[in-house]
Amino acid sequence: RIIMFDEMTMAQMMAGFPNLLGIPYQMIPVFMVSEMDQLTLIPYIDAIESYGLPSDTCPLPTAECGCAVKDEYPMCGQGFIASSMPCDGSVMATSFQDRRFSKFMPSYPLCMPVRYDDEDTTEMAAADMKDCIHWVEGLTGETWNWDTYFATMEKMNECTRLEMEKWE
Repeated sequence: RIIMFDEMTMAQMMAGFPNLLGIPYQMIPVFMVSEMDQLTLIPYIDAIESYGLPSDTCPLPTAECGCAVKDEYPMCGQGFIASSMPCDGSVMATSFQDRRFSKFMPSYPLCMPVRYDDEDTTEMAAADMKDCIHWVEGLTGETWNWDTYFATMEKMNECTRLEMEKWE
């Protein structure tokens, strides 16, 4: 009952699927270990640069690509939601990760816009998000639950309000 997703994907969307577990797959092999020792990512960076990735790419998506090339991501779940956020490096990383995961599970390329305050872009993003929800429903047999989604969003909005208040 697991859906893997890119760490830049809106994890809150999984609140609409209370019987599923969404896991940001880069968390353990890339993020958590680099918090303890930044040098742990160097083998990933070396691996992907050996494939021809330019060395001037941001180190985070570069390490994510290297982890995919070295085949060191966890393999679990029914599907993978890729993301193009927030930069060209992430788009590039997603292509490597999608290639890696597509051997084992279906994937959905969720293309969230950078210019989110543009009306046309907002409509496109909403349509893509709805398509992603339908994809997860078809893949898992689960049904999107608006009540659990909005209950979670209300809590998140309250936490955000309190955080903003704390810093004002």
